[in-house]
Amino acid sequence: FDGGSSNELKVSGTVTTVDGTDGTAVMATSGTASGTVTIANKGTITGSIHGQTNSDSSSALMASAASSSATVTMDNSGTYHAGAVMQGTLHNSGIVNVGIPGEVRLTNVSGDFVQTGTGQLGVTIDSVNQAASHIKIDGTASLDGESRGGAGDPGAGRTSLPAEVRDETANPSDRTVDV
Repeated sequence: FDGGSSNELKVSGTVTTVDGTDGTAVMATSGTASGTVTIANKGTITGSIHGQTNSDSSSALMASAASSSATVTMDNSGTYHAGAVMQGTLHNSGIVNVGIPGEVRLTNVSGDFVQTGTGQLGVTIDSVNQAASHIKIDGTASLDGESRGGAGDPGAGRTSLPAEVRDETANPSDRTVDV
């Protein structure tokens, strides 16, 4: 998005990148700096979502948009394979996978993360290498629904989020949610 004070992206198909979760699926550039971007995902989005870009990128487009700071909100009722960054607020009533199934990844949500009772949070657990996907939330976390985790397949095991995680505000000193 480049320009406009109120932008909306409605996804009922697929939005992805050639780099998968390592790429940028949606980016608001400098022309949207004081505006909003609302994403209504009922399909599949794969990759990072940037409401502001960083200046250390080698891309000329991204470098020219270094001062962008659009407000991004995604309402996900589809599937979101999150990249490294979700700059904005994420409301999930669908499926959010931290990376793609089989990929151990850290995803940073710079705003709030709200997951409803119908939402599912998918993580990969690599017991051989003692590693697992993580989601870091800079804002407030309100979690309900299910977490899904497995060795190479986040759908392999399903559990309801534990009471100490569900409907709780993230501790300001530790805002990484491990499920």
